Amino acid sequence: MAKRWTSEETLKKMDKKLIRAESAATLSPDASAIERFKFDLCKKLLIHMKNQELSQRQFAKILGINESRVSEIIHYKVKRVTADRLMSYLEMVDHEAKFKVA
Repeated sequence: MAKRWTSEETLKKMDKKLIRAESAATLSPDASAIERFKFDLCKKLLIHMKNQELSQRQFAKILGINESRVSEIIHYKVKRVTADRLMSYLEMVDHEAKFKVA
């Protein structure tokens, strides 16, 4: 049986899609406490969105924000949104959300 390889054309198409795709931000090892807190809030919001099987559009409507803000949240762009704003979004979807300051 001969091996089947992905065609050069298919690889080029995949490469173009990957270049345009937005990736999630990572948390730096030397991130500040507020950056780690905001990262955790984004994570909780993303988990809620996935558990409820919501699209970005649906989640934006629930939160009363635009889709680009939801995209920033789910891609962990923590520098673009404040902690209090993220907390208010989480409280909108999880009425029993608890926040700890350690």
